[in-house]
Amino acid sequence: MKILVRADASHQMGVGHVFRCLALAEALRESGSAVTFVCRELPGNLCGFLEARGTVRVWRLPRPNQELISTTADLPHAAWLGVDQQTDAQQVLDLLKAESAAPMADWLIVDHYALDRTWERSLRPAVRHLMAIDDVADRFHEVELLLDQNIWANPAERYRQLVHDDCQLLLGTRFALLRPEFAAARATRAKRDGSVRRVLVCFGGTDATDETAKALAALRRIGRPDLTIAVVVGAQNQQRQEIADQVAELPGASLYVQADQMAELMACADLAIGAGGSTTWERCCMGLPALIIAVARNQEGIVEACNSHGAGIYLGTASAVTVSGLQQAIEDLLGSPVKVQRLAERAAMLVDGRGTDRVIAAMEGRS
Repeated sequence: MKILVRADASHQMGVGHVFRCLALAEALRESGSAVTFVCRELPGNLCGFLEARGTVRVWRLPRPNQELISTTADLPHAAWLGVDQQTDAQQVLDLLKAESAAPMADWLIVDHYALDRTWERSLRPAVRHLMAIDDVADRFHEVELLLDQNIWANPAERYRQLVHDDCQLLLGTRFALLRPEFAAARATRAKRDGSVRRVLVCFGGTDATDETAKALAALRRIGRPDLTIAVVVGAQNQQRQEIADQVAELPGASLYVQADQMAELMACADLAIGAGGSTTWERCCMGLPALIIAVARNQEGIVEACNSHGAGIYLGTASAVTVSGLQQAIEDLLGSPVKVQRLAERAAMLVDGRGTDRVIAAMEGRS
């Protein structure tokens, strides 16, 4: 199949949309499809990263003259797009026209909180099928497939009024978009015994609220030089140097920037400290117990569900969690191996790492 993916990354929205689409894109590529990402050059974009990876083609949309659009726009996340929907749609259509000698795309996948059925209607004549990836359920879609990989109470009801009756809903962690190395590492990981010797700290690609520094401060206060600490930050993290300085002063700590070996790091760790979002399902797939802080409003429902399933401990929002509170939570788990082991077992039950295969099967079934 020929696939187009419309997704952005920026300092404002983070990198999760692009990375979950990349997991699906690379699985599609392995099955013989050709995938092109269409991304706007927003501050903190991942266009260069995608190009350097070499697994997908990248079409760049121009950086807007101003980073924010009118606050009167009707979508809550409209400002994340940088332009209005009509402009974005026309620019994508212009790129498709420039490639007119190529066959029509089989699927256009859109993963963007600032795009809805207005944009989808504009692109529909140019592609065979449309798919939306969403998890906020705050706008209408006109697509054949809608994927929401998160856990919600009555998930189908959330979208019932937002899609047509013939739209197929792919809902829940059975469809979690993880790279294949997670399923492979899950199959060979050692059974956890509940002891904590290795800690993984990772708050996503941007960590705009600097939760990494908070976690490192809590670990420093605990004063356990026997702990091995892996600290992962994205290349877009604007506090990278400050974090590097903190890591250098913390015994047993190592820093990884834009790590490609997340499955391996998670398999080796006994406890994670991190944010919600897509990384939640990576940790669950690896059966990795986690202390979780919501760093964005759209993460709160995800981590609350994870907490209610006993698959992680939700500490609260970034503004509510203090260094002292985080220190106490870490110390509690350091002294509770039975609790840690229970968290690991329940996390592993939520995600099996085969979600991309199920999504691809659904796409092929509609083609």
